[in-house]
Amino acid sequence: DTSAQALTGALARTSGTLSGSGHEVVGTYLISQGSVATTQGYQLTFTGADYTITPRPLNLSAYAPNKIYDGTTAATVTLTDDHIVGDAITTSFTNATFADRNVGTGKAVSVNGLTISGADANNYTPQLPVATTADITYRVPEGYLNAITSITQIEGQCAQYAQGGGN
Repeated sequence: DTSAQALTGALARTSGTLSGSGHEVVGTYLISQGSVATTQGYQLTFTGADYTITPRPLNLSAYAPNKIYDGTTAATVTLTDDHIVGDAITTSFTNATFADRNVGTGKAVSVNGLTISGADANNYTPQLPVATTADITYRVPEGYLNAITSITQIEGQCAQYAQGGGN
């Protein structure tokens, strides 16, 4: 006999609460015998089991615009994520910082104190760390802007200013 001939019916399972997008939420649920039966006179013994839905990885992307040198490591960041459309989650963070305060290109920016909130937040696990890169550009000193006529002059004046010889 094949299993298609020996057994009929289907297993049953408990269903969970639905998220905002209509999917079952994180949790452990029971699988039971349901309507599974034998049509061939076999003894049927079923041992119940559980199935578990675990949190979905939440991939986050950060965007940091370039900034003009201000002597701090503070960065401005915008976050996006790949949560399921319809789920009620909000991502937020405490702050974002450049690796150091110095002028440079492609500088590492870290997003710190990330939290996920909302009715469906427990269905997600943030994938950390969240980081990006941005530039810190030279700050043109007060009074120099009108006198500077070329990029070469800007770079020279900024370098002089950064070394303490500026205005």
